[in-house]
Amino acid sequence: MVHKPRRTSALLAAGWLLVPLAAAAQATDRFQPATPPELVASLDAARALRQSQRYDESAEALRRILAQAPDYYRAQYNLALAYAQQGEHDKALEAFSRAAEIKEKMGIVDASLENSIGWLHLLRGDLGAAERHLQRALVELAADAEADESTRRKVYNNLGTLYLYTGQLDLSRKYLETAKTQYGSALAARSLELLGELQAKERTRREDG
Repeated sequence: MVHKPRRTSALLAAGWLLVPLAAAAQATDRFQPATPPELVASLDAARALRQSQRYDESAEALRRILAQAPDYYRAQYNLALAYAQQGEHDKALEAFSRAAEIKEKMGIVDASLENSIGWLHLLRGDLGAAERHLQRALVELAADAEADESTRRKVYNNLGTLYLYTGQLDLSRKYLETAKTQYGSALAARSLELLGELQAKERTRREDG
């Protein structure tokens, strides 16, 4: 008879191992490599729930992870995203703030956090705060050699959208062009079409003025 290790049995009973053990054994965290593989696997499962729009389930799973590992950066960050995507913006800002504390404490380099905070402020209509965080994200991209294409695309898209909202159309075009040409953003391509229409109307207004 094969006995499961006591730690593994306890984790199974607590509902931690949400993916097969073989996957858990291979799981490592990019930012905190010392994180136990079973927590990384549970985090990835909770993240998949969030990406499937099962926000309540995702948030609950992430809170369980954080109860065991309060300084687990990606768990805190994904909890903030789950709150934001549910429309619970105040909870999201609080969770993002905690993620930022962990990030600084652990010396983590990750431009996606500042981008996500800027995105949330953009949703809330706080354009000044959105600009501060998105510009910080842009600076951090230069230091984040491992930032993936998706993160880079989002930063440039969000900056382009921000400056579209503020009426700084030349700046908007600059960032949207980067998102489109360097990172293949279809969203940026559509935004550039809108921007072209706005600039054409502005030229007409000036000529008629």
